[in-house]
Amino acid sequence: LGVGLGGNIESPRKESDSPRLRGLGDIDRTALGAVFGSYADQWFELRAGVLGDIGGKHHGTRVSLDAELRYALTDRLMITGGPGLTWADGQYTQTFFGIDAAQSAASGLAVYTAKSGINSVRIGFGANYGLTPNWGIGARITASSLRGDAADSPITEKKSQNTVAVFVTYRF
Repeated sequence: LGVGLGGNIESPRKESDSPRLRGLGDIDRTALGAVFGSYADQWFELRAGVLGDIGGKHHGTRVSLDAELRYALTDRLMITGGPGLTWADGQYTQTFFGIDAAQSAASGLAVYTAKSGINSVRIGFGANYGLTPNWGIGARITASSLRGDAADSPITEKKSQNTVAVFVTYRF
């Protein structure tokens, strides 16, 4: 279980990022708060988290849930994989995917009201290798897809996104 505080280093969206966003305005940075937890046994891990805007910039709230199978190939090498999803409230979805009347007038796009719901689904696979009892390295690949009003938004150009991460870990 844990809690976290953070925020955006840059604005999450700038009107100048794409011609498609012209007239929609920027989305300002905000402070974010998180509560998260996980449960694991030898072969299974379940993770959940809530991330919310505590800075008052209309970024709303997202709830994520991931379930993964884990398999130790050796004493040092663990592979993982499984599905996940994210639910977003109406405030988040409207801010990032909706178009209000003023934005419609400025952009020429139709008004679009984005509501709460399953925002994205994903599947991820990873590997972690223990170099020492404290240090490790890992890699992860995730394929995700927008769903619901986020996917149907006139702002959305691509409904899918693939990410690759390589990282170093340290256990206390």
